Amino acid sequence: VPVVSAVGHEIDTTLSDLAADKTAATPTAAAELVVPNISELYRDTDLFYDRITQAVENHLQQIRSIVKIRYQQLKLYRPSARLDRQKEYIRLLHSGLQINFELRINSIKDQYHRLEKRIAELNPKRELVNGYALVYNDTDGNIISSVTEVKLQDRLKIELYNGSIIAKVLKKEVDNDDR
Repeated sequence: VPVVSAVGHEIDTTLSDLAADKTAATPTAAAELVVPNISELYRDTDLFYDRITQAVENHLQQIRSIVKIRYQQLKLYRPSARLDRQKEYIRLLHSGLQINFELRINSIKDQYHRLEKRIAELNPKRELVNGYALVYNDTDGNIISSVTEVKLQDRLKIELYNGSIIAKVLKKEVDNDDR
Protein backbone atom coordinates (compact mmCIF):
# COMPACT_ATOMS: atom_id res chain seq x y z
CA VAL A 1 0.00 0.00 0.00
CA PRO A 2 1.60 3.31 -0.99
CA VAL A 3 2.16 5.85 1.80
CA VAL A 4 1.86 9.61 1.23
CA SER A 5 3.12 12.01 3.85
CA ALA A 6 1.65 15.55 4.00
CA VAL A 7 2.09 17.03 7.45
CA GLY A 8 1.75 20.51 6.02
CA HIS A 9 3.63 23.81 5.74
CA GLU A 10 6.65 22.48 7.68
CA ILE A 11 10.22 23.00 6.64
CA ASP A 12 11.50 20.12 8.79
CA THR A 13 11.58 16.51 7.59
CA THR A 14 9.38 14.23 9.68
CA LEU A 15 9.75 10.49 10.26
CA SER A 16 6.62 9.91 8.14
CA ASP A 17 8.32 11.76 5.26
CA LEU A 18 11.23 9.34 5.47
CA ALA A 19 8.93 6.26 5.45
CA ALA A 20 6.56 7.58 2.76
CA ASP A 21 6.62 6.63 -0.91
CA LYS A 22 5.66 10.21 -1.83
CA THR A 23 5.75 13.45 0.15
CA ALA A 24 3.65 16.54 -0.39
CA ALA A 25 4.09 20.01 1.08
CA THR A 26 0.41 20.35 2.03
CA PRO A 27 -2.59 18.08 2.53
CA THR A 28 -4.15 19.64 -0.61
CA ALA A 29 -1.10 18.72 -2.65
CA ALA A 30 -1.27 15.19 -1.20
CA ALA A 31 -4.91 14.89 -2.31
CA GLU A 32 -3.95 15.99 -5.82
CA LEU A 33 -1.23 13.31 -5.88
CA VAL A 34 -3.57 10.53 -4.69
CA VAL A 35 -6.79 11.33 -6.55
CA PRO A 36 -6.59 11.19 -10.36
CA ASN A 37 -7.71 14.11 -12.46
CA ILE A 38 -11.29 13.52 -13.67
CA SER A 39 -10.64 14.97 -17.12
CA GLU A 40 -7.67 12.61 -17.55
CA LEU A 41 -9.89 9.69 -16.51
CA TYR A 42 -12.52 10.70 -19.10
CA ARG A 43 -9.85 11.04 -21.76
CA ASP A 44 -8.31 7.63 -20.89
CA THR A 45 -11.77 6.01 -20.85
CA ASP A 46 -12.60 7.48 -24.27
CA LEU A 47 -9.28 6.23 -25.67
CA PHE A 48 -9.86 2.77 -24.21
CA TYR A 49 -13.42 2.70 -25.61
CA ASP A 50 -12.15 3.70 -29.07
CA ARG A 51 -9.47 0.97 -29.00
CA ILE A 52 -11.96 -1.71 -27.94
CA THR A 53 -14.49 -0.60 -30.57
CA GLN A 54 -11.82 -0.72 -33.28
CA ALA A 55 -10.61 -4.16 -32.14
CA VAL A 56 -14.16 -5.54 -32.19
CA GLU A 57 -14.79 -4.05 -35.65
CA ASN A 58 -11.54 -5.57 -36.97
CA HIS A 59 -12.45 -8.97 -35.50
CA LEU A 60 -15.96 -8.83 -36.97
CA GLN A 61 -14.52 -7.93 -40.36
CA GLN A 62 -12.18 -10.96 -40.20
CA ILE A 63 -15.11 -13.21 -39.31
CA ARG A 64 -17.17 -11.80 -42.20
CA SER A 65 -14.30 -12.53 -44.58
CA ILE A 66 -13.94 -16.11 -43.31
CA VAL A 67 -17.70 -16.71 -43.59
CA LYS A 68 -17.69 -15.34 -47.16
CA ILE A 69 -14.80 -17.65 -48.14
CA ARG A 70 -16.45 -20.69 -46.53
CA TYR A 71 -19.73 -19.90 -48.27
CA GLN A 72 -17.96 -19.83 -51.64
CA GLN A 73 -16.25 -23.15 -50.84
CA LEU A 74 -19.57 -24.74 -49.90
CA LYS A 75 -21.07 -23.67 -53.22
CA LEU A 76 -18.15 -25.28 -55.05
CA TYR A 77 -18.26 -28.63 -53.23
CA ARG A 78 -22.06 -29.07 -53.11
CA PRO A 79 -22.35 -30.63 -49.66
CA SER A 80 -25.79 -32.07 -50.41
CA ALA A 81 -24.26 -34.57 -52.87
CA ARG A 82 -21.60 -35.51 -50.34
CA LEU A 83 -24.28 -35.95 -47.68
CA ASP A 84 -26.23 -38.26 -50.01
CA ARG A 85 -23.13 -40.41 -50.52
CA GLN A 86 -22.52 -40.53 -46.77
CA LYS A 87 -26.14 -41.51 -46.13
CA GLU A 88 -25.87 -44.38 -48.62
CA TYR A 89 -22.60 -45.53 -47.05
CA ILE A 90 -24.17 -45.46 -43.58
CA ARG A 91 -27.20 -47.39 -44.86
CA LEU A 92 -24.92 -50.10 -46.28
CA LEU A 93 -22.92 -50.25 -43.05
CA HIS A 94 -26.12 -50.56 -41.04
CA SER A 95 -27.39 -53.36 -43.26
CA GLY A 96 -24.09 -55.23 -42.98
CA LEU A 97 -23.98 -54.77 -39.23
CA GLN A 98 -27.53 -56.03 -38.87
CA ILE A 99 -26.73 -59.20 -40.87
CA ASN A 100 -23.51 -59.79 -38.90
CA PHE A 101 -25.35 -59.19 -35.64
CA GLU A 102 -28.06 -61.70 -36.50
CA LEU A 103 -25.48 -64.30 -37.55
CA ARG A 104 -23.51 -63.76 -34.35
CA ILE A 105 -26.64 -64.01 -32.18
CA ASN A 106 -27.65 -67.27 -33.90
CA SER A 107 -24.13 -68.65 -33.44
CA ILE A 108 -24.18 -67.74 -29.73
CA LYS A 109 -27.63 -69.34 -29.32
CA ASP A 110 -26.41 -72.56 -30.97
CA GLN A 111 -23.31 -72.61 -28.77
CA TYR A 112 -25.46 -72.00 -25.69
CA HIS A 113 -27.79 -74.90 -26.56
CA ARG A 114 -24.82 -77.23 -27.16
CA LEU A 115 -23.29 -76.27 -23.80
CA GLU A 116 -26.64 -76.63 -22.03
CA LYS A 117 -27.04 -80.13 -23.49
CA ARG A 118 -23.47 -81.07 -22.51
CA ILE A 119 -23.98 -79.81 -18.95
CA ALA A 120 -27.17 -81.86 -18.67
CA GLU A 121 -25.30 -84.95 -19.93
CA LEU A 122 -22.49 -84.44 -17.39
CA ASN A 123 -24.79 -83.77 -14.42
CA PRO A 124 -24.24 -86.57 -11.90
CA LYS A 125 -27.81 -86.24 -10.64
CA ARG A 126 -29.06 -87.37 -14.07
CA GLU A 127 -28.22 -90.97 -13.13
CA LEU A 128 -30.31 -90.82 -9.95
CA VAL A 129 -33.47 -91.89 -11.88
CA ASN A 130 -31.68 -95.16 -12.75
CA GLY A 131 -31.42 -96.17 -9.09
CA TYR A 132 -28.10 -94.54 -8.23
CA ALA A 133 -27.63 -92.20 -5.27
CA LEU A 134 -25.28 -89.44 -4.13
CA VAL A 135 -23.98 -89.89 -0.57
CA TYR A 136 -22.74 -86.92 1.48
CA ASN A 137 -21.22 -86.64 4.92
CA ASP A 138 -24.04 -84.86 6.77
CA THR A 139 -21.55 -82.98 8.97
CA ASP A 140 -19.33 -81.31 6.37
CA GLY A 141 -21.32 -81.89 3.14
CA ASN A 142 -18.45 -83.68 1.33
CA ILE A 143 -19.38 -86.40 -1.17
CA ILE A 144 -18.52 -89.91 0.05
CA SER A 145 -16.94 -92.03 -2.69
CA SER A 146 -15.34 -94.79 -0.58
CA VAL A 147 -16.27 -96.87 2.47
CA THR A 148 -12.97 -95.78 4.03
CA GLU A 149 -14.21 -92.18 4.24
CA VAL A 150 -16.84 -92.98 6.90
CA LYS A 151 -16.78 -94.19 10.48
CA LEU A 152 -19.40 -96.05 12.42
CA GLN A 153 -22.14 -93.76 13.73
CA ASP A 154 -21.41 -91.05 11.06
CA ARG A 155 -24.55 -89.36 9.76
CA LEU A 156 -24.95 -89.52 5.98
CA LYS A 157 -27.25 -87.71 3.62
CA ILE A 158 -28.34 -89.92 0.71
CA GLU A 159 -29.73 -88.03 -2.28
CA LEU A 160 -32.11 -89.92 -4.59
CA TYR A 161 -33.87 -88.70 -7.73
CA ASN A 162 -36.97 -87.52 -5.82
CA GLY A 163 -35.56 -86.46 -2.41
CA SER A 164 -33.00 -87.31 0.26
CA ILE A 165 -32.60 -89.53 3.31
CA ILE A 166 -30.55 -89.00 6.50
CA ALA A 167 -28.94 -92.28 7.64
CA LYS A 168 -26.48 -93.44 10.29
CA VAL A 169 -23.56 -95.83 9.59
CA LEU A 170 -24.19 -98.99 11.63
CA LYS A 171 -21.84 -101.33 9.79
CA LYS A 172 -19.04 -101.10 7.17
CA GLU A 173 -18.13 -103.76 4.64
CA VAL A 174 -14.97 -103.10 2.66
CA ASP A 175 -14.74 -104.65 -0.79
CA ASN A 176 -11.19 -105.92 -1.34
CA ASP A 177 -11.25 -105.42 -5.13
CA ASP A 178 -8.75 -102.76 -6.23
CA ARG A 179 -10.40 -101.82 -9.47
